[in-house]
Amino acid sequence: MPWQPCFYYYYCVFGSHPVYLLDFCCYRPPDHTRVTTAYFVEQGLHCTEPEGFDFHVKSGTRSGISSEAGAPHVMHQLLPDCSLAIPTTMARDIWAVLELPLQRGTQVTRLLHFILFCPTPSITSMVINRFGLRSNVKSFSLCGMGMEAITSNAYLGSVKSMILTNTLFRMGGVAVLLSNKRQDKKRAKYSLKHLVRTHMGEDDDSYHSVFQENDESGHMGVYLSRNLLQVAGKAIRTNISTLAISLMSVVVSQRQ
Repeated sequence: MPWQPCFYYYYCVFGSHPVYLLDFCCYRPPDHTRVTTAYFVEQGLHCTEPEGFDFHVKSGTRSGISSEAGAPHVMHQLLPDCSLAIPTTMARDIWAVLELPLQRGTQVTRLLHFILFCPTPSITSMVINRFGLRSNVKSFSLCGMGMEAITSNAYLGSVKSMILTNTLFRMGGVAVLLSNKRQDKKRAKYSLKHLVRTHMGEDDDSYHSVFQENDESGHMGVYLSRNLLQVAGKAIRTNISTLAISLMSVVVSQRQ
């Protein structure tokens, strides 16, 4: 039909919105949050069940995480405080990186947050309140899709697959400032060309690869499956395969 080429041209020129990365910054934990390997072992002696202490020591000393890495406040106590106040305080400390768009004088219209910690009000609501963002800001809190706030899930039992979360994760955060305004093209560092989203939730192995649950003794923790690496590899292969098709189409169009 004659209107189709016109519609396609209008969409390409006016309808599609590029996405630019204007800036980003990473949270650097203060020096007082550092935890040495020796202290980590001592903490396990007081806080971990005897059956799991040996694995706690082995995983901590072989993790490759240096004594310069920051750790949540809960890891600085011999009797971990897993109450709601502790992870909330840690999250507020990391919010310092979110001052990036405010320092650049940018109006925030959308706020997206990934985290394991799921309080009420949500983390995005806390950020909106803390920085006084505009009333029509769109906020998305994707709880359960991040591991940077593991404080409330400090595991005190003896199951090896759940002790690993005490070892592998420290504290951190990053803020990324994106824009879809064409006038920001000149000051952007990068431009998003393709976005591929791969969700493996329909597969049982993938679904149970990282799971928050209670062990037989009633201790809450995050379980890491033995086949986590295989599941992650499968997701990466699927994602790259989909992305490669988009990249090939770009190469072909440029050659033509």
